[in-house]
Amino acid sequence: MLKVKIEIGQEEAAAVRELALLSPEIAKKRKPIRVLSVIAVVLMGFAAVINFLNHSLGYALLGLILAIIFGWLAFDKGIAFQNFILKKHQNKSDNRLISGFREYHFDDDGVGVSSEIGQSTNKWDAFKYWGIFKNYIYLRRLDNQILLVKISDLSKEDYALLISILEAHLTQTKTA
Repeated sequence: MLKVKIEIGQEEAAAVRELALLSPEIAKKRKPIRVLSVIAVVLMGFAAVINFLNHSLGYALLGLILAIIFGWLAFDKGIAFQNFILKKHQNKSDNRLISGFREYHFDDDGVGVSSEIGQSTNKWDAFKYWGIFKNYIYLRRLDNQILLVKISDLSKEDYALLISILEAHLTQTKTA
């Protein structure tokens, strides 16, 4: 059994947002936005040229501005917008849920979580996979919630033990 403590702060909240943006479910939502934005860039560019030739400079400028906005969405893939929405959602959440201390207990039964709110135990079947992202080991649950463990807070022995426990019960995923 391994006990790990972590304090969830702004750095950890940012890591959770980045992991959420990398998840296949959210990345799939960006694809239609990208396709529609490319179509809109072409249409707005065409409309801007037509309006410029018809001496409607106001409409030409509007078409050009819209083409730039849709181009940004197409090539940025909407990541900045989704990050803004996730950050706004995190700010609206109860602080006790997204910050504070957590203590995780890893053993053969699952992962026990203790926080200021209460305690729970998640069986290994409640998790999809685990991975390493920046300075964190994360576990993604079936409901897409993420548990973070800061690697720098672990000793070499604890790190090796945690990796062996995770490899015994879950599959590892590669994070971009």
